[in-house]
Amino acid sequence: MAGQDMVYAAKLAQAQAYVTAHAADADAPVPAYVAADVAAVGGTALAAAQAIAAAAQAFHDGAGPAIEQARRVGKLAVQAASDAEEIQAALASALAALGAI
Repeated sequence: MAGQDMVYAAKLAQAQAYVTAHAADADAPVPAYVAADVAAVGGTALAAAQAIAAAAQAFHDGAGPAIEQARRVGKLAVQAASDAEEIQAALASALAALGAI
């Protein structure tokens, strides 16, 4: 989905800001993306914000860097390809690398 990366970035920023704000004021306003998560899954705004931040950290500590490496290597290989056969080989290689993650 176009723009999904912006949603994830804003959601994480709002979650982190809310956790900080909540520590100083338990009645801190709940940001929109945190509120949306609470509406979707239930629970408290603080628990939702903590879960959002934890999920982002787990991704960045886990598969995130490997996915980015495979994506960049594949993209560069496609760009360097000089014909359709090389493009297909680059694509197959990139998909295999992503599948191995």
